[in-house]
Amino acid sequence: MKNVLFVILLLFVGSMAVKAQHSQDERLKNIRAAYAKAKELIADNGKGGNPALDMHVDMKTVNKVDEDFIIEDETSLDYYFTKKRRYNAKEEMFYEADACYFIIERWGANGHTRYREMLFDSDSGKLMFAYTKSETHAGFVTETRSYYDSDGKPIEEKHKAGGKSVDSSDHLYGNAKSDWVSATYLLGIFTEIMEPQDNYTVAFGSAALTQTKEERITAIRASYAKSRQQMEANKKSDTAESLSIVVHDQEEGECPPVVTEIDYSFSLCNDGEAPMYRCYFISEHRHHNNMGYDQYSEFLLDDSEQRLGSNGKPAKAINPMFTYTCVHEEGEKYEWRYYFDANGTCIETKSNHEDTDGGKADKIKVHRLLHVFNALMNSQQ
Repeated sequence: MKNVLFVILLLFVGSMAVKAQHSQDERLKNIRAAYAKAKELIADNGKGGNPALDMHVDMKTVNKVDEDFIIEDETSLDYYFTKKRRYNAKEEMFYEADACYFIIERWGANGHTRYREMLFDSDSGKLMFAYTKSETHAGFVTETRSYYDSDGKPIEEKHKAGGKSVDSSDHLYGNAKSDWVSATYLLGIFTEIMEPQDNYTVAFGSAALTQTKEERITAIRASYAKSRQQMEANKKSDTAESLSIVVHDQEEGECPPVVTEIDYSFSLCNDGEAPMYRCYFISEHRHHNNMGYDQYSEFLLDDSEQRLGSNGKPAKAINPMFTYTCVHEEGEKYEWRYYFDANGTCIETKSNHEDTDGGKADKIKVHRLLHVFNALMNSQQ
């Protein structure tokens, strides 16, 4: 009787193993099909009457080790997304969500390079596959391919080093876990830009004010002029640093394609605390191709107030000193200027449009854009 039960147990375990292997084989087949489809969508993006749906990030920083040795660290990120119909229970309405299905990362510094591809399920948002290729300045090349099940657990890894198949422990340039962490981090940046959450609030400080309204506005104008000079000097420098984001999108309905360009101006601060990049100016240009709508905004920031907390996020909400928005629409031009005191309270509004909000929407946008900046420039990821 014991022998019979043992045989039955073996048959059961064997059948389960066969079923699991079949399920894994099906998953791998589906992933490869999804990868091929994603490549087709990327090739057709913005072509043949298809709207361009992508987001591009360019980052460049410079580390001057000494007078003769400069390290330029450059990263580019290409996001490709599609439109998915979602339901907003809070608003009780359907809307077109931006669902990222592919990310390409290119990084290089001092002869070291990394190329990474990440494939996502556009319905669930979970990582399906990641490919990483790294090369050192000495020409040592490693490759990692990681495949994931529908719950995000790795089901297969393939590694190569020096052109030969190796075990994951034979190199330190990639594995399924690190690729998952990187993909989650990079997808979060996309979400912050394209699908911002309603978790940003208008913040007010409680510092004792030492300037009159007139003195504050004079100081703001001086800071604006200084920022402009600093930006021009950086552009002309041989060691210019930059961060820009460009989004090609098409909104709901019959809206024409829209392009959004975001540029950050920043400097490295090392004042005895942990070194960090501090942003002092942000510009955003939003326009429709071949249409009459054009919106340009500027946000002036006090970078001396910027600090990072232990979680890598801003230790406090940073309010703008000044914001400016200009909109051209159907032959009309509208402008808004908001001046803020040190606590983030609007002290002056100048506009030729009847709708003003004391800079509330601008303050919320600054908090969100600074969150993106710190995630890209000051994250330990």
